Parts: sequence; structure tokens; C-alpha cells
Amino acid sequence: IGLAVAGCLAFPTRPPGGASDSPAAAAVVRAGGSAALLAASLAVLYALLAPPLSGPDEPYHLLGYADLTRDVPLAEDAVAWMAETHLWRIRYNPEERFRTIDVGQPFVVPDPQLRPTEVAQRSAVLARLERAVAPLLRGLPAPRVLLALRLLNTLLFALAVGVATALAVALLEVKGFRREDF
Repeated sequence: IGLAVAGCLAFPTRPPGGASDSPAAAAVVRAGGSAALLAASLAVLYALLAPPLSGPDEPYHLLGYADLTRDVPLAEDAVAWMAETHLWRIRYNPEERFRTIDVGQPFVVPDPQLRPTEVAQRSAVLARLERAVAPLLRGLPAPRVLLALRLLNTLLFALAVGVATALAVALLEVKGFRREDF
């Protein structure tokens, strides 16, 4: 909530620029920073509130990270966590829920899809970034690694939105700006 409020309060409400036709550097930075704060607020909410392993391919991305970083204990922990959370039972049955009686009763079925995603083939940049943070995450249990990776993705998303907004504002033609145009 704090990130969202800060982003809203900092977001420029007037056309950037002044005497010249191009926006001032401060306006560009302010627009980019406030958009990044707004994006980060939404992404942090998702990272913290969405149930773990709830994305259809999230478990496989976690296994992909373990494979990329050669973290065999993490891969084993992730598969065990999938069984403990009854992932295979709940995934394809929307009316199913995790129940009190499921605690301590892992649910395992053969999963032909159970293989790590190819992180390096999807994104060389993400693969390098994940390799860079791997020493910080090594030895942590799968739930903590998943949260850390979600927060890392939050940071990347916020930076991308901030840079895109700053670029858009920097390229905005102020000359001839009329409220009716928007």
C-alpha cells in the first residue's frame, strides 16, 4: 500500500517540460520512478498473496531454477513440497481444496510433465541473473526460494515499467499538448 501511495503521490499530473519543448530530466525520472513504484506495489501483492505453486507452470519454473543452478536438494525439496501441498490433486480439479486431513499426507501421482523448464533457452538475461543470486539462495527451503524468485521478478517488472514510462515521457512531444487530445 505504501508503494502504491508513494507512486500515486509522485506521479506527474501536468505535462512535463516548461520553456523548452522537451521534458526536464527531473520530470522523466519522476514519471519513471513513480510508475516503477506503482508496478512494484502490484507485483509485491501478487508475490505475497498468490498461493505458492498456484501458477500452472510455477512448480516447473522452480525446478528450472534448481536445474540451472545445479541445486539438487532444492529440486528434491520442491517435488516433496508439491506432494505435501497436494498440487497434483488440486491442479486439475477447481472444486478441490487443501483440507486439514491432508496435512502430513503427501499426495503423489506420476506426472509426465514433471521436468524443469529451460531457463537459459527462455531468457539468457534471466538465466544470468538467477545464477548471480544463486549463492544467496543456496541451502534455503523451496518455499523461501520461490518467494525470493517472485520478489526478484517483482524488481525486474518494476524496473521495466519504470524505464518504459521514463522513455515514453522523454519522447513525449510537449509542444501542442492539449487536454482534449487525451
